Amino acid sequence: MGHQIPAEVASDIGPLLDQLAELGYQPTDSRYSPESFGNYFVDLVSRDSVLRIVRDRSQYFIESALSEELRQAGMFRAFDDRTTFGNALLGWLRGRAVPKTSASEVISLEGPVNLYRGELTLRIPLVAGGERLLPYVTGIGVVEGDYLNIVIKSWLAEKLGLVHGSRVAIDNSNGKFNITPIAVSGESDA
Repeated sequence: MGHQIPAEVASDIGPLLDQLAELGYQPTDSRYSPESFGNYFVDLVSRDSVLRIVRDRSQYFIESALSEELRQAGMFRAFDDRTTFGNALLGWLRGRAVPKTSASEVISLEGPVNLYRGELTLRIPLVAGGERLLPYVTGIGVVEGDYLNIVIKSWLAEKLGLVHGSRVAIDNSNGKFNITPIAVSGESDA
């Protein structure tokens, strides 16, 4: 079951949200504030990015870690007209391609395996590289709040010897998502 958009937001941008869904963007959170001029936001996630649509005092804009890309596309601004905003957003997103991973774009992080909601999970802050890992975790990664969560299936945990508290290195080298266990001092391969 997907996130339920407030009726007031759906009334304003429902058709745009439907078109964004066709492009793979699903809502994960939203807030509507009638006491603040009807301001709202809708968080959307796709396989390669996280976006926030904001309406603030009847102006529309996008918030995202892709600020340089937004700037280059002329999207780093507020729009007074909903239709103009929607057309510009859809045009920008349709023109985007999942970038190829060059050596300078490899994301490499280390961290613990957590027990989250009863499952072994990697919880990667979006601001620490989780957002840039999205294209590589399609089908296994889910954005919740400020984290990219990746559940480690039991067969993989067993194969890699992972338990709650294990440390792992993750990266996106060779255009795929990689998990490598980090040996704790004193452990050996014997």
